[in-house]
Amino acid sequence: MTDEEADWSGRLDRLLTEPGFLAAASVPALLRRRQHTTDPATLTTLAAVELAANAWHSDADRLDALHVAALKVGHHPLADRLRRPNGWHARNALWRGTPHLVVEHSSAYPHPLAAVPMPDGSMLLASTGAGYVVRLRDVSTGEPRAELRGHTGTVQALTSLVLPDGTLVLASAGEDCLRLWHPATGEPHSRFAYPPGVDKVYDLAVLPMPDGTVLLAGGGPGQAVRLWDPATGELRAELLGHTNTVWALAVLPMPDGRTLLASGGDDGVLLWDPVTATRCDLRFPLPQFNRVYALTALPMPDGTVLLAGAGHDYHGNPMLSFSEPCVVRLWDPVTGELRRERHGHLGPVRSLTAVRAPGGGMLLASAGEDRAVRLWDPATGTEHSALEGHPGRVHTLAAVPTADGGTLLATAGEDSFVLRSAVRLWDLAAGGPRGTGIGHTGEVRALAALPMPDGSTLLASGGADHVVRLWDPVTGEPHRELPGHELPVAALITMPMPDGGTALLSSDSRTVRRWDLDSGTAETVAHVSRKEDGGHEQAVLVLPDGTRLLARGACQIRDGYDYDDDSMDKYEKYVDLLEVGNPAFDGEYSYELNGHNTENIGALAIVPVPDGVPLIASAEDDGIRLWHPVSGELVRRLDHRDVHALALVPGPDGGTLLAAAAGSQVRLWDPLTGLPHNEFSVPEHSIWAFVAVPAPDGGTLLATAGQDRVVRLWDAATGELRRELTGHTAGVHALTTLTLADGTVLLASGSAHGEIIVWERGSADDTAG
Repeated sequence: MTDEEADWSGRLDRLLTEPGFLAAASVPALLRRRQHTTDPATLTTLAAVELAANAWHSDADRLDALHVAALKVGHHPLADRLRRPNGWHARNALWRGTPHLVVEHSSAYPHPLAAVPMPDGSMLLASTGAGYVVRLRDVSTGEPRAELRGHTGTVQALTSLVLPDGTLVLASAGEDCLRLWHPATGEPHSRFAYPPGVDKVYDLAVLPMPDGTVLLAGGGPGQAVRLWDPATGELRAELLGHTNTVWALAVLPMPDGRTLLASGGDDGVLLWDPVTATRCDLRFPLPQFNRVYALTALPMPDGTVLLAGAGHDYHGNPMLSFSEPCVVRLWDPVTGELRRERHGHLGPVRSLTAVRAPGGGMLLASAGEDRAVRLWDPATGTEHSALEGHPGRVHTLAAVPTADGGTLLATAGEDSFVLRSAVRLWDLAAGGPRGTGIGHTGEVRALAALPMPDGSTLLASGGADHVVRLWDPVTGEPHRELPGHELPVAALITMPMPDGGTALLSSDSRTVRRWDLDSGTAETVAHVSRKEDGGHEQAVLVLPDGTRLLARGACQIRDGYDYDDDSMDKYEKYVDLLEVGNPAFDGEYSYELNGHNTENIGALAIVPVPDGVPLIASAEDDGIRLWHPVSGELVRRLDHRDVHALALVPGPDGGTLLAAAAGSQVRLWDPLTGLPHNEFSVPEHSIWAFVAVPAPDGGTLLATAGQDRVVRLWDAATGELRRELTGHTAGVHALTTLTLADGTVLLASGSAHGEIIVWERGSADDTAG
């Protein structure tokens, strides 16, 4: 480090302790300076800055997002300096991920990536977006540089190459044609039509030829690998040998000076000599049932090159094995010998790439259906690290060298259960700062407050990783981990018991489990084997005689459904009632409440009735229905359609109001009279979760959260927006309130990134929030 760099590093270390500087500084400029500091606190602060950049919506909420990010990476001194003195703020943030920068959100799928080294020394990242557009971004700043428009079909593959005349171009393979672009200007260079019968290319590779020219290789449907001359567009050769789709290509420099091409598909891996356009007589050992989705050349410390391959080890039936372990294999391309197998992914591996390790050497990066990005040391076969932060499947990896010698890894994958994807940049050289190291490895789908016998309250969470976790909401410390579900946990319910205690119920789409918190074991109290879908919406009600019923929204394909009869309703939709706690009835369905005419029940709530049997409120696209749970009678219908969330709110006269969220409208009803109370508007797509929050002045706030990552607090009486809480980096699926022994009310929120944030009010006299 030079004296000038050391001086800058010292000043940066000091400036990063100042909230005013953090509120105004350029994020890309700060991250570019990360290579010039070694101070652990500074590196952790920069990790928080990188993470917060994915969360804030405007400069006004920047410090709030930084406060949450500091909690996520465990930088508590910074979090203390950034905490709001008044109003709602984050108390704890529980997250096990790795700091990174999201540079693009898109509705496009799939999402190919390519690094584009520019003549001026800068590096661009090419990716695809909605509308068949190819986008170029500067990796050092994340800023867009160009949009390449012209394709009329989905772009499946990208790569950069230099033509024999020295022209740098970007190649894109769409469902319509192959195109070459000038990345410096964004202008088109040329267009090549596919041969008759070809409409897709799934992967592209650049082959240097002995005469100094290059060929562009493409693989896809049709059993052939095709070689084009990118300077003229001429189809030079078709390499025939596969019996099905070709998914992946890799270019292999050989010890004898030749350059070979490896192709992987549904029938294994083949090796080709592009000069002679012939297949090499070499076999790569694979299990009987294997589909190769990814290949890459992997330089080794001794100067040799191995071929890495992975995909789907489906053991007979590819449709029934998407969560089975899949193997990354390393072969010697000279002999075909299998050098190493690495297990670790649970599900198909979609992408592989070689990436330079911090400090030298190479790592193998792999990613796929299990949401994990794993980095391996190919020399030893041990896992170097894992990058956690993708909430959905990861489809593409790309190594991105930077001008200052840094190491970036670009990843593209699904961002949530809706059809969205995201491109992320990870700085492998940053090292050190990570999340709390504990928590969910996928979406947090359910939260619940769990009162304990000693008077304390725990926070229960369930997620896509099939695990229920218990937390101390005050300290953020883990209390217990409850594994056992075979599917994602969709709902958590606390149920009062006759002895005064509280039982915890959790469910996935097939079972309901009741937990013994002393032993950490669970009994299955219900199976949903006869349902096509169910269990996502649940509620518990206690009848006046002490009977405890679990209500579950469910649907199944109608008996005798004729798939050729468009006039026939396909599904039967209903609310199941299950008596819980009675050994004579556990696991048996008591009866069903029928009447909805939609595919699923979107929301459930239990409405108390003064001196009577509580009612069950169920909602979906066709409105809200109120049911009597004993007689099964439909008591009332409320005309509020497309409802996807319900909440109970204390009424002004001591009664209970039913709040319903649909689209951009929230309505409050008196459920006993059916009369509307009031309504107000919210941002579109902002409510996936909904809960009432007691306010210190005796009123009630309504907390909403959804796709836009913001938790909002509304005055239930007036509809006034009181506070926006930022810090989540993905859509929020779950909300719950917790009341502590001293009366303190906390609000917890869980997101698609596995984050759980616990919010508290900073000042008791600040009722505005």
